Amino acid sequence: MVVYWSNFKIRWFATIKLIYKNQAMKKLANLVFIILLAACNNGKDKTDTTDSLQTVRKIIAEDSSVIFNPTNLAWISNRYDVNHEENWKEPEMPFVHFGANQDFYNDYKSVLYWSPDSSHVLDIGSYGSVIVKDKTGHITLEAGEPDTEIALINPVKKERTRLMFVGPSSEVLSAKWVDKTDAMIVGTFDKTGNGQKDTLIWMIRVDDMFFRLYNIKSE
Repeated sequence: MVVYWSNFKIRWFATIKLIYKNQAMKKLANLVFIILLAACNNGKDKTDTTDSLQTVRKIIAEDSSVIFNPTNLAWISNRYDVNHEENWKEPEMPFVHFGANQDFYNDYKSVLYWSPDSSHVLDIGSYGSVIVKDKTGHITLEAGEPDTEIALINPVKKERTRLMFVGPSSEVLSAKWVDKTDAMIVGTFDKTGNGQKDTLIWMIRVDDMFFRLYNIKSE
């Protein structure tokens, strides 16, 4: 089919060249040329779409193997449906200076998740939280804000950027690093407002800020 189409294009371009010699036929030649280009571009769009779909399927398959891995989320089994909601890429994630000292990492350690190589830290709960210490010095965090910020910290460069910001209808439960560049965040979202919360999983590749969102529903 590819060879046939290539030969077809060669013959048409040759025909167009001859037609152009006749000034009276120039309009016809222009029309044929436009139709031929449209056909070429249409074939390219179909190829790009097919490649994109194959890439998405591959990403979903890889993410699903991570989600169903009992070492990552032990409570998820094959009786759950993992629905791919969407994926997107954040082109610009501005980092700001973040000069936190060791006290910050000690006080908020319950909501901080270090990457395997310690190059990044996921912060899923320091925003708006209030530090409460008992008589023995034991620290607990109490929610001071209804909203939740999920941030990425680079402790070496002392920088921080916001990955996501969710309102009171959502709750961030936990996080885990799959490897040194891919992180998984688990939360819930009350989409309808009736108290029946969907379980959401965000997969984030932090080196290029590629996000994938999954909705898990029990059968």
